[in-house]
Amino acid sequence: HWLIYLLRSIEKFVPRTLYRDIIITCTPHDYNYFRSFLELFSLPIRIITANDVKIENGPHNGSYFTQMYTKFHPYEYSDADFFIHMDSDTMFK
Repeated sequence: HWLIYLLRSIEKFVPRTLYRDIIITCTPHDYNYFRSFLELFSLPIRIITANDVKIENGPHNGSYFTQMYTKFHPYEYSDADFFIHMDSDTMFK
């Protein structure tokens, strides 16, 4: 799964002093699936559920808009001063 590769790259290549938390947002339906990855890592991971944001009718009515919403509202999930958004195609080396 893409998330395992992303988290392994963070664990291996990103110094722990550069971040406070790793926040994974997902739908309530996917919570247990993402939670199953936690025991594989010694990272400060928090999983936060967010219901799909319905903005308009169309082929991307749901998860795509939820992803955009959470990226524009990170302060709802953390009190950090700075945020970095990573997607499934992000890796660190």
